[in-house]
Amino acid sequence: FINNLPQHKFEAVLKSYDDLEAYGDDSSGIRALDVIYSIEAFIHSPDEEHTLKQWAKALADQGLVILVDDFLAVGVNKDAEDIQIFAKSWMVNVLHTTSSLTEVAERHNLKLVLDRDLGSEYNINKWNYGNKFPDMAPTKRKSHQAW
Repeated sequence: FINNLPQHKFEAVLKSYDDLEAYGDDSSGIRALDVIYSIEAFIHSPDEEHTLKQWAKALADQGLVILVDDFLAVGVNKDAEDIQIFAKSWMVNVLHTTSSLTEVAERHNLKLVLDRDLGSEYNINKWNYGNKFPDMAPTKRKSHQAW
């Protein structure tokens, strides 16, 4: 299904990920969305339940959410010090594995169709960091992304 999309035209709308009230609401006259792209944004949502609810309401039948974001690896403790440093320095509010996010999304009738680990698939650490994690410890002067 996702690999065999028909020819199509599209209109791009830049909106806040949790401000989609009018979409899919018959009284607004604004049609539902066929696709929602969220790229490196969902983890910053102040209220993941509200965001997922908005996405579900705004999507047309058979609509897709394409979510490209940072996820915890299975077995990683989200309360570990290095993960909390990451979350604080990147202003992250939502930390999930893809499985735990799937459970939350299903409460809003959103279903996982495809789960790809782009970091592993494209060797991002190898290409960006020479296969070594960068030393990004925060200091008094550097608190966000080691600036």
